[in-house]
Amino acid sequence: MTRAALITSIAVLVMLPAAAPVRAQSVQVQMSSTEAFVGESLEVRVVVSNMSERAVPVPPETAHFEIQANPGNPTGRSQRISIVNGRRTQSTDYTYVYYVRSLRTGRLVLPPFSVVYKGLTHHTRQMPIVVTKATSSSSLFCEIKTERDAAFVGEAVSLTLEVWIRQYSQGGIGTLDALTMWGGALRDMQATTMGVFDGADWDRSRYREATRRDDEGVAAKYYVYIIETTVYPTKAGEFDFGGVAVAYRYPKRLGRGRGVFARLHLEDSRRLRAVAKTPRLEIKPIPMRDRPADFSGAIGAYLISAKAAPTDGVPVGDPITLTLSIGGTGRLEQLRAPKLDEVEALARDFEVARESLAGEIRVRRKLFSQTIRPLREDVTEIPPIPMSFLNPTTGTFETVYSRAIPITVTPAERMDLPTLPGPGSTTVVLAPLVESTEGLQANYTETALLLADQSGVFGVWTWGVLGLGPALYVGAWFVRRRVARYRDDEAFRRRSRAYATARRALKAAGAAASPSQVSSALTGYIADRYNLPAGGVTRADVVETIAKRGVSEETIQAVDALLESLELAQYGGAAADVVRDSVASARDLVDALERGG
Repeated sequence: MTRAALITSIAVLVMLPAAAPVRAQSVQVQMSSTEAFVGESLEVRVVVSNMSERAVPVPPETAHFEIQANPGNPTGRSQRISIVNGRRTQSTDYTYVYYVRSLRTGRLVLPPFSVVYKGLTHHTRQMPIVVTKATSSSSLFCEIKTERDAAFVGEAVSLTLEVWIRQYSQGGIGTLDALTMWGGALRDMQATTMGVFDGADWDRSRYREATRRDDEGVAAKYYVYIIETTVYPTKAGEFDFGGVAVAYRYPKRLGRGRGVFARLHLEDSRRLRAVAKTPRLEIKPIPMRDRPADFSGAIGAYLISAKAAPTDGVPVGDPITLTLSIGGTGRLEQLRAPKLDEVEALARDFEVARESLAGEIRVRRKLFSQTIRPLREDVTEIPPIPMSFLNPTTGTFETVYSRAIPITVTPAERMDLPTLPGPGSTTVVLAPLVESTEGLQANYTETALLLADQSGVFGVWTWGVLGLGPALYVGAWFVRRRVARYRDDEAFRRRSRAYATARRALKAAGAAASPSQVSSALTGYIADRYNLPAGGVTRADVVETIAKRGVSEETIQAVDALLESLELAQYGGAAADVVRDSVASARDLVDALERGG
C-alpha cells in the first residue's frame, strides 16, 4: 500500500465516529403501578423508539382488562443523543398512553403490546398486576348523606361525603394531625373515584374529630373529613352517585430523617379503598298538571321585583328601561327571564320586544333588563310582572308578581312646518311661458337638414351588441340586489338558511341527541322560516305561527305532539330509542314544512 493510500484509509477511519448511527428499533412499556383494585384505571405508557409516527402500538386482546387509548396519542416526541467512547448515537421516541382497567381480582398479567414496522413485529414485555377488591376496614370508611329522599328533575340537591379515617399513632412520633393524614402523600387520588363529587374541592374539606367503635368493638378516635357539593339531577328515576370510592395509603410505619426539623416520611403502608355508602334518592319528573303557561323550568322558591327609568313625563313611544330582579333558592345560572311580550297587561299598553333576555347574576340575584315603549298618553303604570316556578316543598306551581310601577306619559312632540307663502317666505316671480306652434323648428336654424331622411338599418350583430350591455346591467342589478337583501334583510337571510341549519343541527345531534337538542332544531327552523325571535319560542308560539301560515292540520298536530313529547322527555328523562325516533320525526316534519305543510 502506498503512503498516500495509507493516509487516506486512516482519515476515513477517523471520520467514521462523527457519523450518527441510529439505534435499533424497540418498544418499551411503563406502568403507573403493579397493584390495583378492581375497576381502578392504571396508566400505561408505550415508548416506540426509532420508528415512524405511524407505527402505532396495538393493544392486546384480553378478558381481564379493559384498555382505552388516550385521544391525544402520541402524547410526546423526544430525541436523545449519546456519545460513548467517541461514538455518537441518536434515538427518536414516540410515547403513547393507554388506560388499563382491571375487570377481576387475582395475580393477573397484562399481555404485550405489539408494533408492526417495516414488516417486523415488535412486542413489549408482559406486565404482572396484583388486583384486589376494594378493601374497607375499621381504619377507613365513607358515606354520602343528604337531607331528603326525593327531589324533582332540575332541583338543587345538597350532598355531603363523610370520609372516616382512624387516627394513626406511633411511638416516638405521636398521633398524626388531621392535615397530615389528609395530605397528598396518603390520599391516593388516582385510585379514588369521585363520582358526583368530582367538582368539589377535596383539598379544602372541613373535618371534625369523632369516636366510634371499630370492628372489634373497641372505641377508636377518627378524623371525619367532609366534602360538600350541590347537584342538579337531569333525569327521573333513582339518582346515580357515580360509584364514589376513596383510596388511601394507611401508614404502617413512619420514619424521620436526621435533624430537629426533619420531615416525616412513609416507610410502609397498606392500600385501602372504601366504597361510599349511598342513600336512596328518588328523582321525580316535573308534573304536567296545572303547569302555568309561563313556566320556564324554574324550581325552588323565588321573589321578583322590578324598577324602571325614566318614569316621569315620558313621551309616547320613548324608551323606558325595565329591570327585573329575581332571587331565590334555585339554580340562577339556568334561570330564564319571564316572557314580557306574553304578559297581556304589559303588551296592551307598551311596545315590547319578543327577544329573549340575557341575565346577569349579582349576589344571589339575577337581573334582566329590557326596553319598553308606552303606546298611549293615558298609560299610568307598568303592570305587575308574573314569575312562575315549581315549589319542591309543596310539589305545586306558584306564581309571584312584582309591584306595579306608576309612570306619567306625555303626548309625543310634533314638528309643524310653516305654510307657504307666509311671513318671511320668499316670492319667486317666473317669466311667463311662451307657446310656439312651430315645434322643433323653432329651435333649429337648418330646417332642410332637420327634415332630411336620416334612418338607418341595424343588423343582427348590431342589435346583439346593443342588447348585451343592458342584459349584463340587469343581471348585475339582480345579483347586487339579492346580495344586498341577504346582507341587510335579516328575515330573508334567516328564511334562506332555515332548512339547511335545521338539517345540519339534527344530523350533528345524531343518535346521542338530547330532547332539548331535537326541540331546539325544530323550533329554531320555524323561528327562522317565519321570522320569530331567535330565542324563547314556545310550543304555543310554534302551533299558532304555522296555523296562520296555512299549514295542514295533520302537520300542525304532528308538530304539537312531537314538541309535547320532547318536553316530557326533557323534564322526566327518556330512553335512547325514544330520542332517536324523535330525531327522525323532526327531520320529516322539517321536510314537510319546507314543502309548504
